[in-house]
Amino acid sequence: MRRIIFILIVVLVLLGIGYGIYRFFVASPGATTTPSPAPTPTTTVPPPTPQPTTAAGQLTQVTDEAIFDYWLNPGTKTIYYVGEDGKITRLSSGKKEVVGTQKIDLLSKLSASPDGAYALLSYGQSPETSFVLFNAGSSTLKALPQGVSAAAFSPDGGRIAFLEDKNGGVSLNILDLAHEQVQELTTIQEKDLSLVWVKNTTLLLKTQPSALADSSVWAIDLTKKTIGRLVGPDYGLIVQWSDDGTLGLKLSTPPRSEIKLQYVNDAGRVISTFPAPLTLPQKCLIEQSKIFCAVPAEIPATSLFPDDYFKKKFYTKDSFYVWREGATSTATSINPGVPVDARHLSINKNGDLLYFVNRYDRKLYSLNLKK
Repeated sequence: MRRIIFILIVVLVLLGIGYGIYRFFVASPGATTTPSPAPTPTTTVPPPTPQPTTAAGQLTQVTDEAIFDYWLNPGTKTIYYVGEDGKITRLSSGKKEVVGTQKIDLLSKLSASPDGAYALLSYGQSPETSFVLFNAGSSTLKALPQGVSAAAFSPDGGRIAFLEDKNGGVSLNILDLAHEQVQELTTIQEKDLSLVWVKNTTLLLKTQPSALADSSVWAIDLTKKTIGRLVGPDYGLIVQWSDDGTLGLKLSTPPRSEIKLQYVNDAGRVISTFPAPLTLPQKCLIEQSKIFCAVPAEIPATSLFPDDYFKKKFYTKDSFYVWREGATSTATSINPGVPVDARHLSINKNGDLLYFVNRYDRKLYSLNLKK
């Protein structure tokens, strides 16, 4: 009798285990045995997608879809934006028109001429990066030579400086857009450089920023054909220059020291400290006497800054600061009312609409500065 009871107990236990397994694998749709990865300590979950406008009506969603990047044509009051598939769309007087139908994969960077008449698109994975030039007037694309690793427009918009890998070195070239002629200026041994053309006579070379290595900004005098170090070496070095090249906002992250955000002049000398909470220079726009910045409420103390931000290991919640009379004037602070992590700030010709891409939903927004 005891043996029978024991067998019955064993059978009931096995049935219970079998039913539990059935419930886990079959009766629960979508269940999986794959464990979730442990969260990265510096990663924060993005807050909900922003609504199209705030209660005050200051913030307006410009594009319905997520975009890669955009630029403004101040002369025609036109907005151009590049979709995540590489197609180019023109927004003018409320009308939307696709003007560049070619799909481009693995987009990496967009830069536009100051007048908005041209734009450069880079795509592909380093070291196989390629560049195409978009002509807004004719809505045509033209490829730059193979081997181009960096490019920048001149302040007058009529020329493009580009670095081209050649014979084991890197040649610095100038392309005249009107005459389609290329002039080689010099050869550089350093690689992984980017270009900024701040003045018609001054071209800047800079190494990639990282909190783990020092980098510098080098200035090339195109008239004298000389080169010299302008800023650095500093860890985490980033400099965002004004449209006329006379003022720069410099970030540096010295090891075992506080992060520094300072204004520098065109000689690279520090002239003052940034008078607001810490932000990235790329979150700022400096237009002569006016300065516009998106300033995060906080930056994670455990993050490797700025590297973790570029790797999207955390997102910020920004407010906007506006200095209308230069770096030493009193700033106006604007709370957008919804979560905003702004990049690529631009101002329209009237100076009343500030455009940016929100990293949360990758859409284009405008902020009305007069409301």
